[in-house]
Amino acid sequence: RALVIAEAGDDRVLRDPSRRSPYANRARDRLSRAYDSVAGWPGTRVVRLALPFVDPCSESPFESSSRGHIVRSKLPTPEIAVPLRGASGKRYYADFLWRQYRLIGEADGWSKYPKGIGTRDALRAERERQRDLEAAGWRFVRWDPADSPRVVIARIAAALGLV
Repeated sequence: RALVIAEAGDDRVLRDPSRRSPYANRARDRLSRAYDSVAGWPGTRVVRLALPFVDPCSESPFESSSRGHIVRSKLPTPEIAVPLRGASGKRYYADFLWRQYRLIGEADGWSKYPKGIGTRDALRAERERQRDLEAAGWRFVRWDPADSPRVVIARIAAALGLV
């Protein structure tokens, strides 16, 4: 939860990889200074533990929460919001990427899909995106908010070949 809260204050999604690291470092420094002013307050120890993992590239609370579960589980740490090219040459972004495993993790929160008739088109585009990236040699593991953290971690571990 601390990761979700820490990242909620920053609504920018950084798509430019050259800006990510400096911006992430500034965000962590800013949060660290804020933490120092409340250190010792009840419940703040968990904030200190989350600070090294804060990343402004996280697009949603669901992604932040998912990453928190991944970090706690001791699975390999994924890159987030990574630009990739599909077999068609089209550029996409992966929610989570385990590059050495050629694995993309997708936290399928429902807020990205429009309500009504547009949902069908959004789901079709998501399937086309996955097919294009699979044709480029990537594998996928997907989860949504209905999946328990334990199920998500087991699914990722299996996809990484760690079980």
